[in-house]
Parts: sequence; structure tokens; C-alpha cells
Amino acid sequence: MDESAEVKQLRADICWDSGDWAVAAQKLEEMLAPAMAEPTLGAEDRMRALRAAVAYSLANDEKSLDRLRTTLTPKLKGSSEANLFAVLSQPIEMHGRAFREVAARMASVDTLKTFMSDFQKKFAAPKGS
Repeated sequence: MDESAEVKQLRADICWDSGDWAVAAQKLEEMLAPAMAEPTLGAEDRMRALRAAVAYSLANDEKSLDRLRTTLTPKLKGSSEANLFAVLSQPIEMHGRAFREVAARMASVDTLKTFMSDFQKKFAAPKGS
């Protein structure tokens, strides 16, 4: 079974696109595991953290959302995504209009299109080949 980062991301994206929020969140969090030893998260991992928070919230999984918030808040401190993560990862009963608007925007992202674009950039033949 192919366990490359690209395949893992595609699996998470498929779950996200199909609205299988619990599995999407789990897959996204699994992809964050290698970065947990680092003091901060890179750009791709920060986006995964945001998406995982949205997915756990939409799956109504308060326990996992709390774990994610506790684990990742220090790693996002000082980043441009820190405030957004704070909103997205707050306890589910506190979610208001701001959360619903951001969650709806994030859930509608065309992840397959993004994946294919990234895939083509990474594996496109060099010019002149």
C-alpha cells in the first residue's frame, strides 16, 4: 500500500470532499504526527491543523477537538493562522456565526483540483525534456 505523503493527503481530501468529517479529521491529524517533534508547524501543516479543527467540529467530536487544541495551540503561537485556529478549535458549544462562515468556506475548497495542481507541479517533466 502506498503511504507517500501525497497519497495520505489524497485520502484525507477524499474524506473531506465526501463530508466524512470524522475520518478526514483523523487522517489530517495523522499527517501532523511527524511535525509534532518540531516547535512550530510549517505552512502545509498549519493548513492541515485548521482543516482538522473544522472536521472534528463538523463531526461533533469534542474530545478530539480538545486534544487538537491543547496539542497544537503552542505550535501555532505567533503564526498568521493562530487566531483562526483559536476560533476553529474552540469548544463546539461556543461556535457561532464566525465559525460557520469559515467552516463553510473551508469545506467548499476544491481539494481534488488543488491536489492535481500540486501533483502536476511536482511531477511535470522539466522544460526541454
